[in-house]
Amino acid sequence: MGYTFRENPEIWNEASPTNYVDENSPPFLFINSSINRFHAGRDILVDKLNKYGTYSEIHTFPDTPHPFWFFHPWFNHTVKLVTDFLNKVFRYQNEY
Repeated sequence: MGYTFRENPEIWNEASPTNYVDENSPPFLFINSSINRFHAGRDILVDKLNKYGTYSEIHTFPDTPHPFWFFHPWFNHTVKLVTDFLNKVFRYQNEY
């Protein structure tokens, strides 16, 4: 974003999805690597989603690099998680 958080916190806050959660937010699927620094803001976002009753799932793959979902042996499992999530969300929406 061209700046560190300390240099320009406004631009970081503007880019943060945690600042845009409301009753109209869609369901979220979090597929995480094992590197905690890439989970920044996730728990805050989940708490806000829960406040509005918005469905979310978190899946963390142990012992993985950050862009793991592009590679074997994680790619197929990642595709399955996404497919299962979308099927669940769309099935739920069609029931109501």
